Amino acid sequence: MKRLDDFFAFFLQQNFAHLSAVEVYDYGSVCSTVLYRSADLQAELFILKPNAGFPRDHRHPDVDSYEYVLSGHVPLIVNGVDVSRGSDGGDGALAVGNMRALYKVSSKDWHSVGDIPNGGAFVSLQLWKNGRAPNSVGLDWEGTPVSETHRRLLRRKDAVWIKTLRHERQSEIMTLNLNSGRSLHANLR
Repeated sequence: MKRLDDFFAFFLQQNFAHLSAVEVYDYGSVCSTVLYRSADLQAELFILKPNAGFPRDHRHPDVDSYEYVLSGHVPLIVNGVDVSRGSDGGDGALAVGNMRALYKVSSKDWHSVGDIPNGGAFVSLQLWKNGRAPNSVGLDWEGTPVSETHRRLLRRKDAVWIKTLRHERQSEIMTLNLNSGRSLHANLR
């Protein structure tokens, strides 16, 4: 991920006033703007409406990224762990200088964003892989869409949508079983 690390350092040295929208996407409760793109590297700004997030586990099979929180507390869950909270109850983000709200998410990581009561914003600094041309990580999606608007966008020709119901089914069953005390094995039959 050295290229992504180098891109992160480069991007943070840029004057944000010189950035302009390359593309804009509306996913319903979340909007994104691609602010920068060069070959397989991209910066995408996400703005989340109050009481919104990405409540469903998903991953982006062709993208490794750093998520840099700009405003609000963004509860990021990666592989079932709330990485926005450290084991001591504090922020679990990577520390880079005086910035603490920075998270690394690989293409193999299942992740979601919890509810954000007052809304929030973050920049996703992305390395696109596997020969895939960058557009929006919301169009490089494995899992259930976050809204009907998102579902319609995933039907575009330049979108990659892998419908992964088994992962979600296992996750839902496990949650139900924890609450009811029933056997996971019995429900998977």
